Amino acid sequence: MKDTRSSPWGPRTNITSGEESGPFVLFDAHNDNAVITSTFSNFMTGSQTAVTDQSGYITVGLGLLGSVLSVPPGYSLKFISVLGDGVTDAVLNWGKIMRAQYGKSAVAGYERDISLRYLGYATDNGAYYYYHTEDGVNYEETLEDVHDYAEKIGVPYKYILIDSWWYLKGAGSGVKDWTEQPDVFPSGFQASLSLSLSLSLSPKDRKS
Repeated sequence: MKDTRSSPWGPRTNITSGEESGPFVLFDAHNDNAVITSTFSNFMTGSQTAVTDQSGYITVGLGLLGSVLSVPPGYSLKFISVLGDGVTDAVLNWGKIMRAQYGKSAVAGYERDISLRYLGYATDNGAYYYYHTEDGVNYEETLEDVHDYAEKIGVPYKYILIDSWWYLKGAGSGVKDWTEQPDVFPSGFQASLSLSLSLSLSPKDRKS
């Protein structure tokens, strides 16, 4: 799922379909009732769309991605719709059913994911330093300044997220190889790992 979108239910209803689609939620004006719908198996091959007929009646279509040319014998694709008393309740109910179906634990996921337990510094889409640096300096110097400021004001970052701006890109802006762009990390990415480690640990952690 690429991003989150919303629109009122009507002739202009927009439900993202294709490879960028994901779970979608319908809810009433007062958020008293909601239903979430998603794939329930073979998640990467399912899609949905909203179709408005000539009379203005809207239906939601669920099925196989249009780009799929063939499926193996025994293939199946399932979808699930879960009700709730508002959006939050519906999503929580949906999550419980999905975890039960696939034997996943919410607690185990929380314990494994450092980003759920600690404060971190991110440079991904939406962040101030996403494909953007301080004036007149490169990324390496920018993150050094971030580190210095974090220590100055006592922000205990435990991790740092380095997004796609650092590596060499090929055709279509895809990954050419996992090598830093020389104007991004002049000292080299490996040398800059000490910066990332320094940023991601508190002074107490570094002493230990």
